[in-house]
Amino acid sequence: MMRTCTFLVVVAAMIYAIATPATGCGESYGTTSIEGGWEPIPNINDQHIQELGRWSVLEFLKHANCVLKFNKVVSGKEQVVSEL
Repeated sequence: MMRTCTFLVVVAAMIYAIATPATGCGESYGTTSIEGGWEPIPNINDQHIQELGRWSVLEFLKHANCVLKFNKVVSGKEQVVSEL
């Protein structure tokens, strides 16, 4: 009985290791950009990114019944689009 349980645990671990993707959730494989995919914003402290964050909070507050104060953008992703 113990051998069977150990065997099943080993088989389950192998299936899990094979079935689990090599990259994390939502991350693309390698460094190639896939059109329509999402990538981390390279410079999150850029003034334009911070202004967009501030504007987003102000627009949200126009329609929300709550108190919210913008501090700063701490992370974000941008979508890869084809160039014309």
